[in-house]
Amino acid sequence: MTQIFLAIIFMINGEPTIMDGWQMREYPTMEICATRQEFMTEYTNGIDNLPEVGVIYCGTVAEIQHQITILNSELL
Repeated sequence: MTQIFLAIIFMINGEPTIMDGWQMREYPTMEICATRQEFMTEYTNGIDNLPEVGVIYCGTVAEIQHQITILNSELL
């Protein structure tokens, strides 16, 4: 069974980072993760003084790592 995670990747000092307290969370299905992703997008938009959100992403650990790689390459 494939593990699906929700990751919130912040941009801190120009680098993609998963902050303490915002670690990846596992969900049983992609559909449930996608629902949580929508909620977290709205939720993070409403928090003052939160670092820039690079991406909020549902996927496997490898897919999330790929998103981090993409964010890193966009900085070059």
